[in-house]
Amino acid sequence: MSLKAKIPLFNRINSQSVANLIEPLRSRMAQAILIRENLPARISILYEGQAPLLGYPRAGIAPQTLKKLTLGAIFGATSAITGVISTI
Repeated sequence: MSLKAKIPLFNRINSQSVANLIEPLRSRMAQAILIRENLPARISILYEGQAPLLGYPRAGIAPQTLKKLTLGAIFGATSAITGVISTI
């Protein structure tokens, strides 16, 4: 199934433009997609599966699950919008 079919956000964009915009990345189970110490320069969209959105409480050491991200979830936008991007 195509990205345009799965995620309505892309229905208004022609297929060639979508192909130029995306870079598919695959992650393993329990692999971090984004970490707070290294904010992304890109926006990510969950295309398949699900992922937990974790938060770190002020007094706690271990992260807590804030929400389960599902198909079409957009994340990483804050650093791209604000221009606060760390380098690798």
